[in-house]
Amino acid sequence: MHVAIDAHPVANDHAHHGIGRTTRQVLQALDRLRDTPLPRELWYYLRGDTWQHPVEWTRIRLRLLGDKESIWAAAVSDGAGLLHINDYFFPLYEPERELSGQASPLRLLVTVRDIIPLHYPDQKPRGLARLRRNLFPLLGLADHVIAISHWTKLDLMTHLNVPETKITVIHHGVDHDVFHGRYPAPDIAATRRRYGLPASYILYVAGMDIRKNHRLLIDAFHYLNRTSASGRGLALVGPGRATDAIRNQVTQRRLQGKVHFLGEVPLRDLARLYAGADLFAFPSVYEGFGNPLLEAMASGAPVVALKRSTVPEIAGDAALLVEDNDYAAFGQAMARVLADPGLAGTLRRKGQVRAAEFTWEKTARLTLETYRRLLELTSTTTSS
Repeated sequence: MHVAIDAHPVANDHAHHGIGRTTRQVLQALDRLRDTPLPRELWYYLRGDTWQHPVEWTRIRLRLLGDKESIWAAAVSDGAGLLHINDYFFPLYEPERELSGQASPLRLLVTVRDIIPLHYPDQKPRGLARLRRNLFPLLGLADHVIAISHWTKLDLMTHLNVPETKITVIHHGVDHDVFHGRYPAPDIAATRRRYGLPASYILYVAGMDIRKNHRLLIDAFHYLNRTSASGRGLALVGPGRATDAIRNQVTQRRLQGKVHFLGEVPLRDLARLYAGADLFAFPSVYEGFGNPLLEAMASGAPVVALKRSTVPEIAGDAALLVEDNDYAAFGQAMARVLADPGLAGTLRRKGQVRAAEFTWEKTARLTLETYRRLLELTSTTTSS
């Protein structure tokens, strides 16, 4: 009997985005726990012919699915005792067929990162449809749920009536081998120049999504430019194309040449952009976790963030949090940090200390403990 882990985000179109990167980090951390006995063998399942099993992964086994083979059927056929679903948006199963109310021999564990479409139904109708089609039935069948933040746990309890006893919170970690403040200054400067950034810049890392609040940040940056003359730039990194409304806003505020739309950048460049930033701004109004927030703190960037959703949970006292979703308030907070080297230095130090608490090893250990509890429950039920 083994644990079947849904790993397809590491090889699909999301491989380089949040869910793909975090899924890979969990798998890698599970494999690295050489001092910890596994409750069962760990098999990770995915479909596709582009993935190469890393040679250093020796404790976990790859199981490739056929073109029309569902992870659900494969796990049952392979004799798994537990199936861990990681991605319900683009599942490797057909919900109507697999979740038809038939008794399953598997324990089912589901990781939920957020239920954002439920809060933005007009902007995310397709996402809401996927939640209803895939996640809602899963939650009814799941033996247990991993929420990646206490905020997501509260969301599940409040909006989807998931019992508190059914949820374990396991935070993401941060890759401290990549995100740190030890990059040589010439490397940081070379990266900055390659992207056409000035020596002094504010950084924001987020997809072009309405909840990410880019328009507030641009107005806050405009406010900052009006109140303190400087050659500072604003670097916007992340997937998606800026909307016409955002680009028109930049033009109307006469910020052409100061706001830089970089799109997605390679991880090695992203780490150096964090490390070289005067300030990391995080005006997002809703997050399931907030990986960029943690990456920025680990990299030694002082952080100004909107006090919403998971931000206080992840940042603790290591960021300057803005209460009001107001561009002037956010601009004033940024100006305060930029004008006060002592405050900026304190935020840098606190951020790195706070980020050190979040490791993928801790995530992996808590995940294994969850597997162990569910498998013990299986053994108890079977023996009785």
